[in-house]
Amino acid sequence: MKKKILVLMLASMLAASCVACGSKSSDKKDELSSAATEMLSETETETEQLEEQDITADALTPLADAGVITGVKDITVAEGTDVNLNDLVYADKNIVKSVDIDDSKVDYNKAGTYEVIYTITFDGDKFRDYVKDNNIDVNFDTDGDTIVVKTTVTVTVATKEDADKAIANGNTNVVTPETEKSVAESNKAKANDNAVASKPAEKPAKKPAGNSNGNSNNSNGNGNSGNNGNHNGNTNSNNSNNGNNGNHNGNNGGNNGNHNGNTEKPHVHKYNGGVVTAKPDCTHTGIKTYTCVDGDYSYTETIPMTPHEPETRTKTVTVKEAWTENVYEPRYICNGCGAQFKTEEEVGVHIILTRRENPDTKCKNYYEDDVKVNTINHPAQTETRTYTVCKHCGNPM
Repeated sequence: MKKKILVLMLASMLAASCVACGSKSSDKKDELSSAATEMLSETETETEQLEEQDITADALTPLADAGVITGVKDITVAEGTDVNLNDLVYADKNIVKSVDIDDSKVDYNKAGTYEVIYTITFDGDKFRDYVKDNNIDVNFDTDGDTIVVKTTVTVTVATKEDADKAIANGNTNVVTPETEKSVAESNKAKANDNAVASKPAEKPAKKPAGNSNGNSNNSNGNGNSGNNGNHNGNTNSNNSNNGNNGNHNGNNGGNNGNHNGNTEKPHVHKYNGGVVTAKPDCTHTGIKTYTCVDGDYSYTETIPMTPHEPETRTKTVTVKEAWTENVYEPRYICNGCGAQFKTEEEVGVHIILTRRENPDTKCKNYYEDDVKVNTINHPAQTETRTYTVCKHCGNPM
């Protein structure tokens, strides 16, 4: 667009010059206008060619390392996971105009490998200033007012078992609802921090009053606008109708005013390599904190849980509790005194002798019954069993 504006300004100036020269310059005017039109046509064609470039995701790595745009990378998700890819992308609003994501080909409910297209639009002037000031090398064309690049990444929709295995093996590209939420909150915080409000430019200085004593106007304007261009022109004209000689000396930059816009760049965070502030284990995720080197801002990243480590253990299991057994034997029992005897002869002798001593005794007959004569205490029955658990958390595996 800058080239187009310059060409239009050039064409306007040439046209104005030709009008001032009169009809004798009409042919020259047509020639110059035609040349300006050709230049404009060439500029438009060049701009169209630069509007969109296909690049690899690796080409964005230097910008990701600098914190300009992150999250454009291959990922893995479990079947059925509701993923919003926009939540995973952070873009510096001062440099990136928009990020469009086309994941229409992805079926998040079916295992497979799918392609996602990211279309990223940069502000040309701000992008070039940033990469120059921060010594960043990019391997795509950075000309033009607007720079548009397209890159394709892979989304792997895995079964839940495969996704869990990948997490257990330390794959940090697996997106879970928890990691998506953490990244989204972090991106939101950074976006708010980088949403620096631009300061309005100073108002143009008022033009000095005109002097109509023969010299129509003497005006000197000094201005900065657009690309801080300075245009110096001397125009001497004789107008037979009013007899006034006009001398115009001007440095044009906008509307003959002094516009010194605030060109201070917003602070761009540069983070350290991250510090583990909460170690992960096999039951909890960890936290890694990244801090700006200036110490004024930080954000966190979730560290996946570590895998369980199996350990074989043994334990004794009681299969039957201890119990007591009663032992019974048959006995002959006297009805009179309750004495117990093992044989009928013994109880018969007892009755006869008792009656001799006491004819009124009640020991006159007997009966037979089983009587508890002993108890046996049985110990508990146990078994030794082998099982596998995680040596850290003790959960069975």
